[in-house]
Amino acid sequence: METLHEREVRNIPTPISIEAHHQTKLFHVLTRTVNERLTKKQKAILLFLSRKENIGKTLYKVVSELSRELPCSKSALYNNINSLKRCGLVTNNHGRPLKLTKVAELILKSGIGSWC
Repeated sequence: METLHEREVRNIPTPISIEAHHQTKLFHVLTRTVNERLTKKQKAILLFLSRKENIGKTLYKVVSELSRELPCSKSALYNNINSLKRCGLVTNNHGRPLKLTKVAELILKSGIGSWC
């Protein structure tokens, strides 16, 4: 008889296999979507997190520093960061540093010239 854990593992979706040319096309669509749909503040947050001196900073520290750089409230920054988390572009788990996901890093490397 199958255990609950075995059933859960069996039901985890597996990544689909995508041919290389489709991967490239998908990446370009994702990059264009991010460029068009993210707000200027959200883009500024991603660029801030990509700077070497900001790697390893906590959410509180990032918001404190950004509130001095950007013309917006801390609550607006928290809301924008939460939106970026829901999109899978930033992550921080229970007191760990706020950081870019690999997807966000790739998008920044490919399209940073067209931002801001």
